[in-house]
Amino acid sequence: MRQVSIVLLFVATLLLASHPASAQFSESDTLKAVTPGLVYKEFSRIIPSANSLYRVTDPNATFVGDPSNSPSTFLPNPVLDLTVSDLQGAIKAVAVVDVWGGHVGTVDKQFRLNDNGWIDLPSISNTPTSPECYTHLYSIEVEVPLEDLIEGVNSLEGISGGQTCYDFGWGQWGWYGFLLRIIYDPAEKLAPTGSITSPLAGSTIGENSVMVADANSAAGINRVDFVGYYDDFDVDGNGVFHDWQQSYHRLPNDGAMTLRNHIGSVESAPYAAAWDNAWVPDQSAGAVEVLARIRDANGLWFVTDRVSGLTLSRPGISIKMYPPTNVPEHYWVRAGQTNSSNFTVPAGDDLALAVSAQLRTATWNGVSGQAEAGEDHWTTVNGWTTPEFGADHQPSYDQIDVPLGVVQN
Repeated sequence: MRQVSIVLLFVATLLLASHPASAQFSESDTLKAVTPGLVYKEFSRIIPSANSLYRVTDPNATFVGDPSNSPSTFLPNPVLDLTVSDLQGAIKAVAVVDVWGGHVGTVDKQFRLNDNGWIDLPSISNTPTSPECYTHLYSIEVEVPLEDLIEGVNSLEGISGGQTCYDFGWGQWGWYGFLLRIIYDPAEKLAPTGSITSPLAGSTIGENSVMVADANSAAGINRVDFVGYYDDFDVDGNGVFHDWQQSYHRLPNDGAMTLRNHIGSVESAPYAAAWDNAWVPDQSAGAVEVLARIRDANGLWFVTDRVSGLTLSRPGISIKMYPPTNVPEHYWVRAGQTNSSNFTVPAGDDLALAVSAQLRTATWNGVSGQAEAGEDHWTTVNGWTTPEFGADHQPSYDQIDVPLGVVQN
């Protein structure tokens, strides 16, 4: 079965020779764990591809296919288990879910814990028309009622609605991982402490700048993550480019829900990580913010204060990102179909100065998994064929070097 989806973004980044800090923190900040002072633990499980456990199917789907590939093949939807070992002092619960948008047009993506009420998964944002009509992958955060949880083994299941566009009678989406973040009253937990000591607020940072944190805990520190707010490829797939840059996409070989596409992590002292920003696009002056998350040996996390007003300066180098201008609905390439989108390099950007270029793209089943003998697929940029990329019926995020002669104003 040939099935390739170019997902959400088709971004070219070219290497050539603002959001101000705020004292107010929103509910979204708490969901993303970027509110200073948060204390929490994480409990997660991988949802494997084996036996199609990752699929969530509309129980009322009408499509009829062969016995190995019909809605009935994947029904009833699996009931999974999730162990939560500590609810003492809990004040909030947040689920972080790695979602495949599934068959285009699928709506009413929901999950529940312990047979309680169904919880909606938020849609992606910033699409020209209805979000479910676009192929997409995203990791998303949503609050879970604390009363839905028990200490110990919890049951977890998903459900799907039908399709509102491109309907062929088979509403279905998928999830590859589920992380439950339990947030505690800080007075109830002996949490780690710490702060970012470098860079200082309002300072200028450069290429491969080093982030340094002070971290302390009687139990010992086993991880510090540095996360930044800036403009870049939409790594979590939620439809926002200028954002806290992080994602929880589970890639094929991951054995756990893993934070990725962030500034960097370190697991032992000194707590310092170099930010590989060689392909991060130019930022407005003072627009970058950074914070750290500190975890101790008991699994407790603490979120530090933000360092704001940072200016990214790389003298002699300019990096520009060209987002897509017309990604179509149903960007799903299958069975002899061809789909395309565009990115525009303005005439004022002198390509004679360019020294390197990359294509960044997110796909699901980008390698054309289950293709039969003689079947093929390709991706081109201005007629140039890229190397093969992607993963078999899995998400993939790839950075592909593009010959400079391919790019044009």
